[in-house]
Amino acid sequence: MMSSNNSFKEILDLLHHCLGKANDKEVSDVMIAGKCLQSAITYRLPESAKTDPMIGFRMMKRCLNSLNLEKKSVPQGKLKQIAIQGNSNNEDRILKYISFQTGIQTPFLFSKENASQYLPEIPLQLQQQVKKVYLSEAAKCIYHKDRQHRSIWVWAALEAYILLEFCKKHEVETVVDFSPYLIDANFYTLLLRKNGINVVKVPSSGPLKAHNKYMIGDLVALSTPCQFLELEKFQETITVKKVEKWIPERALEYVHSYIHEDLPEPEPLTIGFYSHAAWLRKEEGHSDNGLNIHAGEMQLL
Repeated sequence: MMSSNNSFKEILDLLHHCLGKANDKEVSDVMIAGKCLQSAITYRLPESAKTDPMIGFRMMKRCLNSLNLEKKSVPQGKLKQIAIQGNSNNEDRILKYISFQTGIQTPFLFSKENASQYLPEIPLQLQQQVKKVYLSEAAKCIYHKDRQHRSIWVWAALEAYILLEFCKKHEVETVVDFSPYLIDANFYTLLLRKNGINVVKVPSSGPLKAHNKYMIGDLVALSTPCQFLELEKFQETITVKKVEKWIPERALEYVHSYIHEDLPEPEPLTIGFYSHAAWLRKEEGHSDNGLNIHAGEMQLL
């Protein structure tokens, strides 16, 4: 394993290189990664973080505290394919779904919020470097308007470092990304692919325009017909080698409900409506995605 200090510095350098290309007119994978780091909607922090001048220090504290959490047990030996997500929610369902769709046993979900718990140890030198770099960015968050995103960057670089080290240790060949909407998803995808690891993107079944119009990877798995139409529109910013049609993520749980012989036929001209729960997201103070989904749902109803 390479020096953790040097490896982390290289990843930080890549992150800043991406940020430097974020506003390029010429679209590239680096530009896409940088643009998302800089301005994509983030669900890691609430809307109030935009006006919190101390958010950088709060995130630094959370990040440093995470380095001392109790370690989690992980499978031993080679892991041909793993999944990655922002958290560990619905782990069993996701792993069964991926295994079903790919035909490859997928035994492990890498939760970004638990990243530091997957390495046997976090070297003291690395911890000190993270703190030093974070202090600099936290101070900038006091007066920079991009504080909501800036406060995440160092932690994102650390998680990317841990992810790459984990993949090297377990000889991972493919990472299936269940959180392609995260602001650093294309950044860690860029890093993984630079190191010869394939990345499969699995966006939710909603419109790509909402959260997933910027994706890089080796394969993207779409689950609704409208997404294939959108793919033509976003072909410059969704740069993948291959596209596949997968069933919706939770289809294995509910498909039997639609083929039950006792299920009554709907009345003619009946429209089924699946809510995005925008009213609940608004009530809980989630980041505004700018798509006016709440107003649209209310108007439709």
